[in-house]
Amino acid sequence: MIENVTCATEKNATDEISRKRVYTPNMIYVAAFIGGPFAGAYLMAENFSVFGRRRFAGITWIATFIFITLFALEYSFMEKIPNFLIPVTYSTIYMFLAKCYQGEQIRECLETGGLKWSIWKVALVIIVSLIVTILLFLLALINTWPPMLGEYSYMNK
Repeated sequence: MIENVTCATEKNATDEISRKRVYTPNMIYVAAFIGGPFAGAYLMAENFSVFGRRRFAGITWIATFIFITLFALEYSFMEKIPNFLIPVTYSTIYMFLAKCYQGEQIRECLETGGLKWSIWKVALVIIVSLIVTILLFLLALINTWPPMLGEYSYMNK
């Protein structure tokens, strides 16, 4: 059930009308495709928070971490899938979920004076997500470094 959301009537400390900002499903798709699952999860969770559905924001993060963990544990099956299909698949899933669980509220919000976030904010989220992903990859690489070197390891001499 979708709650009624009014995006243009929230008053801040200076009594000016502040408008809530949301991310569209297309923004979520692009962010997830370029920035990875963390970027898509962040944008969806932010939308849920704007709509007062913090429980769904938490569920979004939990589901994303479970998804990433399952893929990390079962990496061998991913070798059989063409590289481009993985980001297309999870980006499409994020966009589909955003349309199903947030689409009506996003539309209502924009119609009542709410605003879309700037593409520059989406770009910032993508960059931060890529940095986090690279750092996690490097951490995993460091933890598995000696076995990866095999017979060429300096430890075997």
